[in-house]
Amino acid sequence: MNNAIRNGFTLTELLVAMTLSVGITAGGLKLFTLNLHNWQTVEALASLEERAAFALRAIEDDLLPAGLMFPAVATADPLSASCRGQDVGDWALIEEPAVELYDNVTQLPCPAYSGIVAGSDALIIRHLHPVSPTPVKQMHAWYVDTRSSQSGQPSLRRHALLPNGRMQNQEIIPGVEDMQIVVSQTDAGSRNIQALHITLTLRAEIREAGLPGDGFRRISVRRLFYLRNAFNQHAI
Repeated sequence: MNNAIRNGFTLTELLVAMTLSVGITAGGLKLFTLNLHNWQTVEALASLEERAAFALRAIEDDLLPAGLMFPAVATADPLSASCRGQDVGDWALIEEPAVELYDNVTQLPCPAYSGIVAGSDALIIRHLHPVSPTPVKQMHAWYVDTRSSQSGQPSLRRHALLPNGRMQNQEIIPGVEDMQIVVSQTDAGSRNIQALHITLTLRAEIREAGLPGDGFRRISVRRLFYLRNAFNQHAI
């Protein structure tokens, strides 16, 4: 019988085998960790891009009918508007400007859900309901809030005028931490807006190891919106 089989492995052979096993295991763990990190990065980017697309589409759907008014608007519902018991009709029910820009907004006539993110802009859009069989006034005040339904996350929100005249604070999408709006085009010799550039900054839900700063992955998306209906700019 072979001596190696009869007497077992020598101490040197066992140490070599253990060293090889540890090296292979460490390499496998490193490869697993790297693949896990790459997967988390891809997942975070995909989630951010999906949220960004949803937010921009929601704003676009509201901007397309901006300024859509006709003579019946004077008697269209609602005839009054209130926010937390306060009359805001002078803000919510007016026809012009159909788009109103607030630069570095600090507060709105309706209180924020938690608080407005410092340095962010707000966008007010007014029009009639685009598909209602009877004239119904719609007004939305878009802004970025410091909180959302997801713990620790900011959000894109809006105050919405309901048919009963009540202003409702609506969460559009969590994760948006900044909105910047720039008037891109105006009619020559007038203040009629033809296009807006809107930039949104979104933050991932969880921190990633190895990222600088606070560890949150971020993306910024920018889109140019062309407006169909003529109206006057009103920037504050």
